This record gives sequence, C-alpha cells and structure tokens, in this order.
Amino acid sequence: MELHRIFLNYFIFGRDSLLSVQDLWRYCVPFDEFRQQYGTIIMNGGTGEYSDNRMLLPYHGYWVYMT
Repeated sequence: MELHRIFLNYFIFGRDSLLSVQDLWRYCVPFDEFRQQYGTIIMNGGTGEYSDNRMLLPYHGYWVYMT
C-alpha cells in the first residue's frame, strides 16, 4: 500500500483521510508549527479523546505511524 500526499482544503475525519492505508496506520500525531508542540494523538479504532472520528485540519502537519 502507498500513502498518498493529501492537500486538505476542508475538514475531513482522520479515518477517512487514511483509507488507502486503513489496516496499516496505528496512530496519527498532529503537530502545531506555531507552538512547536505535538497535539493529542488520533488512534486507529480509538475512542473518546483519541478517536479516529476527530477532524484533521487543513494546512496542518501530521505524523502517521504505521505497521
């Protein structure tokens, strides 16, 4: 599988943006370039605060960890 570069001009759910690697990604970590710190992780199949139903924001960076 290949993870394609996605340019988001709109909000999209974490799980929907990673459909091409849905069984391979474990968690996604947002990075705030202005504060220079990481945000709360989004876990594949996660619930609550770590839910993969959270929105990814346009023009923000994310690290995607895969197995």
